Amino acid sequence: MVNRQLMSASLASASLKTCIWLMSIAVWMFGLIERTVGVLTEEHLTLLKLAQVLMMAIGLLSLFILKPKMPTFSDEGSMS
Repeated sequence: MVNRQLMSASLASASLKTCIWLMSIAVWMFGLIERTVGVLTEEHLTLLKLAQVLMMAIGLLSLFILKPKMPTFSDEGSMS
């Protein structure tokens, strides 16, 4: 009984982490696209504006690397 509750709580926690991760990916993609369009539509292209776009791209790539893993359970009910 306790094992099932633990597994259920673990799955709920992992599901919440994944939802937050997906929402943050969408927000970062929107921000990167908006900033890139803003930089490219201006007449003067400065190093500072390019650095902002580069930092946002690095932030987005780091989110892909930090994707949360879903827990796996064996037949006996133990987490692995």
